[in-house]
Amino acid sequence: MTRVLHCGSLIGVLMLGLACGTERPTAPGAVPAPPTTAPPTPQPPQPVPSGEPVATYVFYGPLDYPIRGFTTGSQYLLYDNGVFGLRYDAFAHIYLGTYRQDDATITFWFGGSSTGDHGDATGTLKGDLLEVRYSEMMQHSDFENAVYRRSE
Repeated sequence: MTRVLHCGSLIGVLMLGLACGTERPTAPGAVPAPPTTAPPTPQPPQPVPSGEPVATYVFYGPLDYPIRGFTTGSQYLLYDNGVFGLRYDAFAHIYLGTYRQDDATITFWFGGSSTGDHGDATGTLKGDLLEVRYSEMMQHSDFENAVYRRSE
């Protein structure tokens, strides 16, 4: 079998190879151009609690379905600057975020991004009880709907 190779095609392939991925040497004393990179995506500032919590809600019971042991040792800490902390006795980490309260409804955003009307969880106040229902995405991340009781 005989292959026909056109000179123009070979030169085009060689030129493409030279243009892609090879660096041209710079003249002595010349400063090479900086590499082009996209600027990093800005991250929302991490929420920071201020002072002592204005309200603490301690796990009181399951809401919709049986829960696992780590949720039984959890509590919500609400601060007057719109920051909350979700603490689990089983873990050293405290989940921080922001919240907005409208009458008896509290909307929680984990990680500080409080965009949109729907948060990552919704709390409903009923007397000294706080019923917390997580979004579907949060429930798939092992956050469990539960009832919390205000402690003094």
